[in-house]
Amino acid sequence: MYTTMELTKSGSLFSMMSTILMLREEGYTFDFRKEPDCIYCLELGVWIMPHEFNIDRCFHFEEVGFPDEDRVLLAISAFENVKGLLVDTFGVYSDNTSVELARKFEKHKL
Repeated sequence: MYTTMELTKSGSLFSMMSTILMLREEGYTFDFRKEPDCIYCLELGVWIMPHEFNIDRCFHFEEVGFPDEDRVLLAISAFENVKGLLVDTFGVYSDNTSVELARKFEKHKL
């Protein structure tokens, strides 16, 4: 397993969409949503606790001149053959999460 952090500046919407398409081709087909103490898989309807998933890759998209629009794209694997993506805000508008989930995400933030 590997973890990467990639930073892109300007043109972030195009860059994020290109990255999402690339990751979809790599098998990250599910969509995840961050909840206060876990992530939720929209297609499967399951809650996944922090100890049940890994963050395989992390991409930070920085919008020049608009720091409140920065985004983080996480490529996540969980269970057997469940791989998907989670897009999260970065910085000012990050919402409250449990300590366990915050620790899991924190090491992937710049």
